Amino acid sequence: MTGAPRVWVLTGPRQGDAAQARALAADLGRPWREIPLRHGPLREAPNVLLGASLVSLRDRPDALAPPWPDLVIGVGRRGVPAARWIRARSGGRTRLVWIGRPRAALALFDLVLSTPQYGLPEATNLISLTLPWQAPLATPPSEGPGTHVLAVLGGDGWAVRLGPAEVDALAAAAVGRARALGLPMAAVTSPRTPPALAARLRERSGPGDRFHAFGAAGANPYRDWLADAAEVVVTGDSASAASEAAWTGRPITVIPAPERPWLRALCAAGGDAARRWRKRGGNLGLAAPPPDMGALLEALVERGLAGREDGALHLAPCRPALEAERRAALERVAALLP
Repeated sequence: MTGAPRVWVLTGPRQGDAAQARALAADLGRPWREIPLRHGPLREAPNVLLGASLVSLRDRPDALAPPWPDLVIGVGRRGVPAARWIRARSGGRTRLVWIGRPRAALALFDLVLSTPQYGLPEATNLISLTLPWQAPLATPPSEGPGTHVLAVLGGDGWAVRLGPAEVDALAAAAVGRARALGLPMAAVTSPRTPPALAARLRERSGPGDRFHAFGAAGANPYRDWLADAAEVVVTGDSASAASEAAWTGRPITVIPAPERPWLRALCAAGGDAARRWRKRGGNLGLAAPPPDMGALLEALVERGLAGREDGALHLAPCRPALEAERRAALERVAALLP
């Protein structure tokens, strides 16, 4: 594509977030430019105080100069002030599309693409996606029946903490499905997996099964193993991991991740007010609740894409439904461009 990019993508240090923004820009099929932002000490200041400014940046990228874009795509909280600054410099012409939760008034954006774990309040410019916007899988899923059942072990987060019980449930589900299909199990861990839990999963691998711990010597086989999986079993601590698995078009089992005790105690003590905060308080700046993976899993059930059995969530192949949802969202984004 030639000509000045009409779409700018603002990215920060979180690679998962940046991948979503890049994927959305690429799906639009228009010229686009990525502008990495380096944030300084004011990066944690509330967006309501930062306004439309660059004061939270460590330095101003040279690319933040006219001609101003038709559309800015951003993700998360920290890029919001810079996006608003760009729109102000354009005389209000630049449209803003945001992914995730901006922790700023939704009315400031032309469109927001979010997912249920963020608990954003309902709005006419909000599209609630079933799963995060997903770039095409680096290794396309194989067209055959699959060569193994893949177990994907995540790790601890702000709101959840995995323990031995979740590892055992993951291994039991993966081994059970593998043996039922007459296949071996393959298992991988993530950057957040505690070493003790990785070792526990490895101990539950049998003869002929394969195991790779994140960071171990050699190339990480996760993408290839995902593409060749007949079924996938994941822990429910990561929306991205669940999304990658679902986009393979294979059956998926999700082992729920328990919330941390402090969060359970807070919600129990706070009663109805705490439940409202958890369900619709995701855009409250510094007072926002942590992501609610339980809400994302429940939305899969409500939308008819998953069912619960034996304490786990089971997704039938649902890629066509995800693709239809994605096309509809993309049409609304594209309609913002001249």
